[in-house]
Amino acid sequence: VRLLYASDNNSTDVGQTRIYATQRDSSDADFPQGSEIAAPQGFDGYGDSGLSMAGNQGFTVAAWVRQSTTLPKDAGQTLNSDEQALLMNATEIVAATGNNAGNWVSQRLTNNASPDLAPVVAVSKGGEKAIVAWRSVYAADAADLLNFSQQDHILYSIYSDNTGWSKPQMLYNGTSGPVKGITAAMLSDGSAAIAYTLDTGRKGEPLDYEIGYTIVGIDNQPALSAIITQDQWLDENPQLVTVDFDRS
Repeated sequence: VRLLYASDNNSTDVGQTRIYATQRDSSDADFPQGSEIAAPQGFDGYGDSGLSMAGNQGFTVAAWVRQSTTLPKDAGQTLNSDEQALLMNATEIVAATGNNAGNWVSQRLTNNASPDLAPVVAVSKGGEKAIVAWRSVYAADAADLLNFSQQDHILYSIYSDNTGWSKPQMLYNGTSGPVKGITAAMLSDGSAAIAYTLDTGRKGEPLDYEIGYTIVGIDNQPALSAIITQDQWLDENPQLVTVDFDRS
């Protein structure tokens, strides 16, 4: 059993927060002390958050948000709007793969000037393939940094034993409204489903929230997208699970 968590390293500086990993075997009474997952080459960063993980048959994938820059601020000091924008735009996605021996290899998936947030992870049944999807956003107004009216996309990257992580690709381009939640699942054949909540009215009115999804085929390309609810009620919090049906 693997356990991942965010540790502040006994520091009041949020930039010191890192993702730690530990695992418990059947013979262990409890989890041993965790150790930090090594940073991707050339990207030490300044703080981790938004951890998501999935695993199967000895193979685990995790993804999280890491800051690419920091500000020399003392505790209690207020950030102005420009400083807040700088930190928002410095959020990047890191992914890591772990094996039965407890070895982890991490990689930076994004390197851009727009916020990357809320990663979700799914792993195939055999453990040879995985997907990470996340929101790629941008606020038009520096005074309202959480209003991603200029850009609210979903991107994804595929991991394969043979090729490693793919370059990020577009999964949803924001045309049907801002994203309010994401979840992911992957089948044993390597295809995946990403479900998401959309604010189709673009005004923050919960009654306009609808559920959409995209299927990513075994060729790693989006194969089908649809909005499955179109009603006058609140629709949110989609969940996915993969099931193998006995067709004998």
